[in-house]
This record gives sequence, C-alpha cells and structure tokens, in this order.
Amino acid sequence: MNNPAGATLNSPLTLPYNLTLTSGKITTTSVNLLMMIDNATYTGGSAISFVNGPMKKTGNDNFIFPVGVGSIYAPIGIVNVSGETITDEFTAEYKRTNPQSIHGTATQTGQDHVSFVEYWTLSQVAGTAIKKISLAVNTTSFCKVLANTYISRWNGSLWTNEGSVNGGVTPAPPFETGTITSVSNLTAFGDFTLITDLPFAVNPLPIDLISFNAVKNNTTAVISWELSACCSKEAKFELQKSADNRFFSTLIRVSGSETNRFYSANDNRLVKGINYYRLKMIDADGKASYSKTIAIIYESKDILITSVAPNPVHTAAIITVSSARQGGVNFTIYDMGGREVKRWHSGINEGNTTLTMDISNLSNGIYQLLASTIESKTVFRFIKQ
Repeated sequence: MNNPAGATLNSPLTLPYNLTLTSGKITTTSVNLLMMIDNATYTGGSAISFVNGPMKKTGNDNFIFPVGVGSIYAPIGIVNVSGETITDEFTAEYKRTNPQSIHGTATQTGQDHVSFVEYWTLSQVAGTAIKKISLAVNTTSFCKVLANTYISRWNGSLWTNEGSVNGGVTPAPPFETGTITSVSNLTAFGDFTLITDLPFAVNPLPIDLISFNAVKNNTTAVISWELSACCSKEAKFELQKSADNRFFSTLIRVSGSETNRFYSANDNRLVKGINYYRLKMIDADGKASYSKTIAIIYESKDILITSVAPNPVHTAAIITVSSARQGGVNFTIYDMGGREVKRWHSGINEGNTTLTMDISNLSNGIYQLLASTIESKTVFRFIKQ
C-alpha cells in the first residue's frame, strides 16, 4: 500500500504472504474484509498507513493488527499462551468512540474509570486458543501515568482489570505513551480499552478537541467545538476574537461539562473583512492550550488559509481555508527559491473548509503555500521535515 489517497475494498481480500504499509489507508468493512492467512506478515504501519476498519488473521502465530481510524494508528496484538492452531481466526478493529457510551461506566473494584475516547474490538471467530493481548497507548489516549494504566475488557456487566506489563514509557508531555500487554491469560474476548486506578484529575484518559469550526448565518458567526469525550466541570473554555490575528480578546467564557461534549457560541458583532477566532482551553489542573485559528469573512471576497496542521509537516497536513463564498481555489507550493514544486485545484465551501495536503514527495525545507481565486489570494508558510 503506497498511495496517499488510500484504497477501499469493494470485496473481501485475502493476502497469502505479506502486506507492506507505506502510505495510504486500506478501508474495510465487516463484509469487505481484509484477511491474512497463517504465517502471513506485514511491515510498516503508521499514522499515514494502516487498516481503517476490521481485519482478520488466521493461524497460530503471534500477530499485531495494524488498525486505526482517521489519523490515529492504534494497533492491537495477540500473544500466544496455549491451545493455538493454524485454523484459529481473530478479527480486530479500532474504534474512536467513547466505550462508556456503549457499555456504561461500571468498573472492577479498585479501578477508577476507563477511557472516554477509544476501544478495540477483538473477536475469536474460530478456535479456543488462550491469548494475552497488547494495546498501543498513544498521545490521543490521554494517559498521564502509564504505570497505573491497564488493559480492560467488558465482561458483560463491568470493565475488568486484566493487568498490564508496559514495554517502556515514551514521554509526550503532558502524556505518556507506549505499549502495554495484559497479565491475564484471556479465554474470552470482545471489547477492550484502557482502565486506571487513579482519579480523573491525575490520569484522565479523555480530553481532546476534535473539531473547532465557525459558520456565517446572515450577520452572525456561529462558533462550535466538539470534544472527543466529556471533560471535567473544572475545565474552562475561552472563545477569543481578533481583527488582525495578533491581538485576541475574550468573547465568551464557558465551563466544562461532564455530560456534554458539544459547545457553541454566537458572535453578533461581525466586522467587515476577516474575523479571527481561537479557543483557549484551560484544563482542570490549570494548564492552558490553544486551538487552531479559524475565521469568518464578512462582506468581503477574500479567502484565507487559517492553519496548516501539523507544522512542521512530515508527509501530510490538514489545511483550513476560510472563504466568503463557495467556489474553486488553485493551490501552489513554492520553495524558498520561488520555484513551483506542486500545484492542484480544489473546491471549497462558504465559511471554513478543511483539505488534506500531501507533500510526501517534497524534500525537507521551508515552503510557501499560495491559495488563489480570480478575486483574492492568501499565502501560508510551512516547514517540511
């Protein structure tokens, strides 16, 4: 798989030997399933190349399923304990959904809470093998204390603690990442997630802003944001506004909610030209972070690139473009010598549009991204690493 555009299976596909994941995602469904036979292996697997959906593995080998969703690579592994045969079958899938909304919040005695943001489904389709499992703990798992984070299985009535052995901690302040493997020898499978015996404030497992957007409704800007999961009521949000993208003032303050992850606010005082917005997020521990900047263009024909994220860029980034109207935009990338190195055309909507920019073929360096229409143009500088 070496195509940034990815591929979608329109029928089941069985791989008898090897899968190489370099670039692009393979999208599957429970009907159009990717299957790998006994002794089949894969190489690669990353945030830009994985199986987006369920996949099946047949055989008696240890195996790590290279699954994920969106921009999150979250593999799950099976480790032999006993009883494995070449006809065993396991199916795995990663889901970026709050497992508490699926099964509830009941936990085994001594545990505080499970993740609010993710879970894995691992099904034993054929065989009676006993396994241990491993889970990837990423920055998007929001784990602050890996040593107190364990593998949990929904047993039909509560979230269990299957224990964990971690393979080393990689700091990613304020979080910790790594891979954890269950201590328990599992004879039953199903839905798995992360669990902790520490309180929310110490090892939250949840908070993440997954969208921040603004739309124009006549003379009003409607700004909305969504969290991946509910957050502490002690958290605070400040919606900030600027006329020049330099000096911001607070437009409204909103408290966090333990029962709601959707928020919105209105700005009834749009100024002619570009109105910039950003969100200041203050966690329960007092630490502050900021969203990307978005914009609403009022009574103007301008377009504006408000963000390129991440920046520096490795292989691909998300561009956010604000426009006063729907239409087509020409995008051109120039190196610092003024030479054109990439060009493409895309449609955009009125308001804010997000687009994917693939620069996997560009050399490392500093570049200028130009977006232009007949009536307006905008430039954004980014770094390729």
